[in-house]
Amino acid sequence: MPETNAAGIFAPNVREAAELPVTAFQARLAVQSEVGRQLAKLQRYGVVSHQWTAVQEYLEQYPDLATMLPAICEQAREEFEPSDELAVELYCDPEIKDEYLTLYIRQSRYEADIMARIERLSDTFSDRLEHASGDLLLTSDFSSPRGSDVL
Repeated sequence: MPETNAAGIFAPNVREAAELPVTAFQARLAVQSEVGRQLAKLQRYGVVSHQWTAVQEYLEQYPDLATMLPAICEQAREEFEPSDELAVELYCDPEIKDEYLTLYIRQSRYEADIMARIERLSDTFSDRLEHASGDLLLTSDFSSPRGSDVL
């Protein structure tokens, strides 16, 4: 049975750690850092990712963005249905050196006003995001929810 430490953080034993996917284990260990603590907050909003390690590395470079991300995800969760997927991924442009975080909102059945709702959410945080050292795009890729590793 997995145990948590005094702070409530999942602390696998050696056998359990060997059974975890490397990225999930690394993400769980990372909660010891401030960025890791911010990423752990995303769990309560059901945020998923296929790239927790890359997301964390990006946020380590831009910790002020890391402190904003939980509030953005909380507001997104309030704006959208519990069944809608919130997925955070790192976008890396293959042609130029450009990378930024993207928070995708994915729905099983897309509503006509999804982009207006995303824009309203984005507007709520635009002033703070404008002054952040990193970049975050809120959007949808109009894919079905993919599911992935929950932090």
